Amino acid sequence: MIRARSELGYPVCRVCGQCRSPLASKKDRDRFEQDHRQRCHQEGMTTGFYADVVADSIVLALPGDVTGAFSVAESLRRGAATVLDMEVGDLQLLAVGTPGQEARTVLLYDPMPGGSGLLDQMIERWEEVTAGALALARGCPSQCATACIDCLLDYRNSFYSAHLDRHRAVATLQERPAALSFSHDMPAVSPEAPSYDIPTTHPEAVLLRMLEKAGFPQAIPQRAIDLGKPLGVTRPDFFFEDPSGRSDGVCIYLDGMSERLHGGAATARRDREIREQLRNQAYEVFEVPHGDVFDEGAMRQLFFRLGRILVGKERADALRKDASWHGEGLRAHASERPPPVSQDGWEMVANLVDEPWKALVVALSKSGLPPPDDADWDLPVRGRVGEGKAVLVWLSRAPFVALVPETSGPLEEGAHVRATPESDAAAVATALRALLGGEDT
Repeated sequence: MIRARSELGYPVCRVCGQCRSPLASKKDRDRFEQDHRQRCHQEGMTTGFYADVVADSIVLALPGDVTGAFSVAESLRRGAATVLDMEVGDLQLLAVGTPGQEARTVLLYDPMPGGSGLLDQMIERWEEVTAGALALARGCPSQCATACIDCLLDYRNSFYSAHLDRHRAVATLQERPAALSFSHDMPAVSPEAPSYDIPTTHPEAVLLRMLEKAGFPQAIPQRAIDLGKPLGVTRPDFFFEDPSGRSDGVCIYLDGMSERLHGGAATARRDREIREQLRNQAYEVFEVPHGDVFDEGAMRQLFFRLGRILVGKERADALRKDASWHGEGLRAHASERPPPVSQDGWEMVANLVDEPWKALVVALSKSGLPPPDDADWDLPVRGRVGEGKAVLVWLSRAPFVALVPETSGPLEEGAHVRATPESDAAAVATALRALLGGEDT
């Protein structure tokens, strides 16, 4: 999460909807904010997102206050690390309170999707884990009063470090039996498959599809270029031969979103040295921030500059004016890796539309039309998010097909069918089917 100016969350542009990861480097985030301030004429905002996940856990009902709960759970986690083949961070913990009660329920959970098997091993060797936790809490090398870095403290548990006390852990663990006893089976719970498409994209693959759709020459991924000592070999994400011969080639580097991967000082310094050396050796170098791949405005600028070298000024101007290659590239990549989806995508849509439209949407779902890709969708105006909304939208027909309210104003982009909640469903379905090319489910 971002912790600058007392803000938490993802930086999001309120005009075009683009965002950056909170784990992006400060340079990348600052550039994102500056670019959208200039292009979209509004300050961004930070937004929090969350996800519901199903995780394996051990639930411990512990008497006493929050200090006792955290102290026992942290001791058990570290005790498990001394017995099992694991790191302390492989298991996480959460203390949950109940209103009006001092006692806490502690969840010791496995954050790995599908589970890593560590909790099963922990249960099988519970007595050893408990013995390890007691030994750790009793035998602090510093003999601290509550907790220190030699026993329970580290950087990652600083959020609840004030509630750690090794002596409280010892007292509670000694009171409880060392062995676990079986109580009852629990029915397996599996998350339901979503009834809608979940787009999955990898920036390098998406950028390659966009380059192809824009009509650029064939890119060479990971072309090795030997810069000699001390820099050695560099491999740009994509390489092009310069048709004009004015340079030794065009290198594109897609900079990752992670501070650890591309935003760290040492890595950034080496990247800078490599790219400066490439320019000194007559290569053209383009550096593309990870998030810009999904930002149409940023990609227009990049493809214009790239196009002037590879396809000429006239074609570069055309790529900047008509960015249909951006959406086509996104859709081409998504179609190659379709996620598993339910047969009925209409169910999700019916839950998203406003109440007056539900009856019409349900009737359309029975007409044989393919499920729409989204509902209550912001209609674009000159490439930006406008004030109008589509009731339903299909993105499989470029640029899009939308069902819009009869009262919508003039619409400049896409194909539309106007309707009211009381419109005849059969007539609306016929009009939509004509725009969608007769595609049926």
